[in-house]
Formats: sequence, structure tokens, C-alpha cells
Amino acid sequence: FVPLLAWTVRFRGRMGTEPVPTVAELYSAPVAYLQLLMMAAGVALLAAAVAAGAPFAARGAASLYLLGVLLFAGQIVRVVYGGRLGSGS
Repeated sequence: FVPLLAWTVRFRGRMGTEPVPTVAELYSAPVAYLQLLMMAAGVALLAAAVAAGAPFAARGAASLYLLGVLLFAGQIVRVVYGGRLGSGS
């Protein structure tokens, strides 16, 4: 849902007046899949680490979740400011 909102912010003034790229052309599905895996694993591992009372493991799990969040933020920045995937921009 957020990629669509970011796309709308970027192209709202050009919709209907000129060709605009689709969200899929600006958003990488493989990166989104990796982001989903990292965030899901981070949450599961964080819950297990907290239940086990392992603060070092909890920090690692939280870091994994953070990496997923950063991937997602990078995707949104690409939709708002970047070019089409594979276009060299």
C-alpha cells in the first residue's frame, strides 16, 4: 500500500496527461521479498530471544528487523525519487 502512495505523490500531477511508469517498474519485488523475510525473521527471533533471556541474541534479531526496515525505506525512496528499474537512473 505504501509504494502506491509514494507513487501517487510522485506522479499525481502527470497522471492522465503523459505516460507514467507503473509502481512495478519502480519497485523491486525481489528486494521486497528479502525485506519481508528479514522483518519476519527478526520478529520471530526477537520473541525467542526475549523469552530465552538472551540480550545479545535480541540485539541481533532487532538488527535484522532494522535491516528489513531500511530496505523498505530504500524502496520507497526509489519510488518517490528514483527512476525505472533497469533504466540506469
